Amino acid sequence: MLSRIAESLFWIGRYIERSDGTARILDVHLQ
Repeated sequence: MLSRIAESLFWIGRYIERSDGTARILDVHLQ
């Protein structure tokens, strides 16, 4: 159970990191 929660937190963190990176790339291109 605990490892399952840790795994989802890990994937959520990676997803946020990736979408943040994508937003940053778009921001650079739009400027």
